[in-house]
Amino acid sequence: MLLSYNNRYNILFYRNIFIAIIFIFIIDAIFVSISQLIKGEKKGLIFFYGMIPLFIFGLHDILSFGLNVIPDSIPLYIYGVPSLLFVIAAVLVNRFINSLNEAEELNKTLRNLTDSFARFVPVEFLRYLNKNSITEVMLGDAIINNMTVLFMDIRNFTGLTEQMNPDEIFKFLNSFLKNMEPHISQNNGFVDKFIGDAIMALFAESATSAIRSAVSMREKLKEYNQYRTKNNYNPIDFGIGINSGEVVLGTVGSRNRMETTVIGDTVNLAARMEELTKVYKVPILITELTYSKIIEPAEFYIRKIDVVKVRGRNKSIAVYEVFNNDEYDIKQKKMELLELFNQAYFYYKNADFKQALKLFSKYYKRLPEDSVVRLFLRRAQYYLANPPEPNWEGISIIR
Repeated sequence: MLLSYNNRYNILFYRNIFIAIIFIFIIDAIFVSISQLIKGEKKGLIFFYGMIPLFIFGLHDILSFGLNVIPDSIPLYIYGVPSLLFVIAAVLVNRFINSLNEAEELNKTLRNLTDSFARFVPVEFLRYLNKNSITEVMLGDAIINNMTVLFMDIRNFTGLTEQMNPDEIFKFLNSFLKNMEPHISQNNGFVDKFIGDAIMALFAESATSAIRSAVSMREKLKEYNQYRTKNNYNPIDFGIGINSGEVVLGTVGSRNRMETTVIGDTVNLAARMEELTKVYKVPILITELTYSKIIEPAEFYIRKIDVVKVRGRNKSIAVYEVFNNDEYDIKQKKMELLELFNQAYFYYKNADFKQALKLFSKYYKRLPEDSVVRLFLRRAQYYLANPPEPNWEGISIIR
């Protein structure tokens, strides 16, 4: 518009009016910025720092060319806009750097949250459910898989803790579980859940890994009990039951509260095996399903000790004892007497209790520490005096 005027005076007049209007706008912007700062809005600094050069340069040009107060000067207002842009750019760069720092802090927080979730929901569980994150897990997600289930439970836990206060009970449990859990993860398993004083762990790679884990935990128990004895605590003991087969991994609960779990007959039978360790007074029992999946049987000291029908199950199943953790002399004697044990059990299962009693007694004289043989001696004596039904198959009914 200014270029349409030929008269230089008119051009300068309208230019000065334009500068005055812009100057008023700048003053208004500065006041707005100050008011924003008073309210605690740091964004007002962008306008405040950017408008100051425009204000100074605009005032200079008005004094110089509008009022002729400053003679022989050069126009400065044209440099105000680049100054404003420079200040805004500097502020934006600062904001960008702060955003990067905030993003890094957010990533750190998310990593911590992920690690925390992993302590409640194993990442292995998510992998089996084909989930990348806990946020993807939905109620009812489930998958069927072949796994080996390990149950471990402390013996006489109530008696151990009846003299403890709640704080001491939790310290004891955390100390014990902290010592046992690594022997599961080191053997390619993971803890599905801690059930009070019990552990339920899952092994997907092989039954061998589960048995190795059980043997390793029993070895750690010896060291742990030395520590407890040294500190005037009573030693503890636990039984381990292991079973292999199909399980269902999934989520159960409600919209507001759900958890991951493993269910199925395989899980129940593993729990029953742990209960049977109290009956036979042995530390580790496995089912024939697990025994059949062992890759290197020679790695373990194992013997079949019975055929049982447990609570909640109609079918009978063979039970095997793993005795790697026995004292060396006892392990060797059990292996030497294995054929004698098998013969005695054969007669027992076929209801020839007189012959079974004779062979079990012979075994007992050589190895009285064998709790399984002591149990069969009592059973053979009982059935010799109280014969079972004619169709008896030698299956032990455990209720």
